[in-house]
Amino acid sequence: MQIVREKMKDMVSKAKERAEDYNALLEEREEKSAARTREEKQIAHEFCKARQAAAKMEYHLERAEHRAETLEQRAAAGRLPSPAGVDVAAERQDRVGPAVAVWPLGVADAAPVYGAGGPAAAEAAWAGSD
Repeated sequence: MQIVREKMKDMVSKAKERAEDYNALLEEREEKSAARTREEKQIAHEFCKARQAAAKMEYHLERAEHRAETLEQRAAAGRLPSPAGVDVAAERQDRVGPAVAVWPLGVADAAPVYGAGGPAAAEAAWAGSD
């Protein structure tokens, strides 16, 4: 049963990644139509690639969480040895790290894209790195 849940969660994560990917392409089109020079269009394309990479990273982090949840459930049922102290939330925060802000050009009301924890966690991570 856990395998089915894991697969369903993976499918939801993949659908979310594809939706974010498609939204990044739509935003790229919007930014390119507003761009006046070739350089601005290239910048819009690079921002699109960054958004797609962030969506893919989020998908893989969610898949790792799904695998860890399944492993914990199996260990709780006594079918597997207990995982060796795997704290998925801490691992995720360590891998995501400080904020990765993406500011699209030509879109005035756009909000930055942050890693796990949002802006407050990003500011705390930057403040602690000094």
